[in-house]
Amino acid sequence: MPEIAEVTWLVDTLNKHVKGAQILSTKVFQHNIVYPSATDAKAKSLEDAQSFLDTELAPVGTTPLQIAGVFRRGKYVIIDLQAPGHPEHKKTILSHLGFTGWWIPSWAAKASPETFIEGIYLSHTKIVVETDKGPLHFTDSRALAKIFVFPGLEATLNSRYLKDMGPDAHSPEGNTVLLKTLQKTGRRVRDVILDQRTACGIGNYLACEALNRAKLHGAERAKTLTQKQRMDLVKAVNEVINLALKEETNHWWRVFRRKETPDGNPVTRESWGRRGHYLAYAEQPKPEGWPGYAGTPQSSSEGDDSSEPLR
Repeated sequence: MPEIAEVTWLVDTLNKHVKGAQILSTKVFQHNIVYPSATDAKAKSLEDAQSFLDTELAPVGTTPLQIAGVFRRGKYVIIDLQAPGHPEHKKTILSHLGFTGWWIPSWAAKASPETFIEGIYLSHTKIVVETDKGPLHFTDSRALAKIFVFPGLEATLNSRYLKDMGPDAHSPEGNTVLLKTLQKTGRRVRDVILDQRTACGIGNYLACEALNRAKLHGAERAKTLTQKQRMDLVKAVNEVINLALKEETNHWWRVFRRKETPDGNPVTRESWGRRGHYLAYAEQPKPEGWPGYAGTPQSSSEGDDSSEPLR
């Protein structure tokens, strides 16, 4: 469930280790994470996926594509590719990591394994991008990631996956847009802060933690909140993002996948579609008339996130 913090770590790591690397070849081991037509149509076979990547990432004459930089947009990773001496020939690899997707430069992982999130293993490799520095693995144990190739950064940012995204949730502009949206919409606050069209980068665990710190149940209607409650929620969103960026473990979590808060209040898991929403009723009372679904915290990640682009 990589969210804004995890994707930021990944982008920083890739820029440190793979920037400047030349792409020599690719090898696909699972086809249904590759999207050849930049739509929601997956590759139908290994052969289709392999042929697509071979064509899109082929050298320009004898000049291989080079990784010029790696960027983040919301929870997406953008790998910018250029062919030195051929400024007109540009490509980008766009990846949504789903639940468990991750890019691993194998040479860096072997040299400093502590820089990689525990539990990510090369045995779940779905794609290998061979470079002059060594193999770059894309791993995904649950195979819910999405890999696209676009003709350059502009086309990527204008794609159906990114063009409607709001500003970064961790930016002043994102804070302003989020606050204004909370003031005028009648939607439930959890839906608002998870909507990537409002402010992008927040996922399920950050939403659970922010709502707990703001003492709000996710089913509250945004426009029924006081201005102080809205401001407290925006503040809490920034607080949990800062904690996630700073901390390498999840010890700071108060409710997500917990049985009780640090204060000893029981944590309940409510089902919201395919996701589990964790909260403490003693701190986040239900809105009047909200039936919800009260369950016990689960150790499984089933239903705790989504790979859909605008959620």
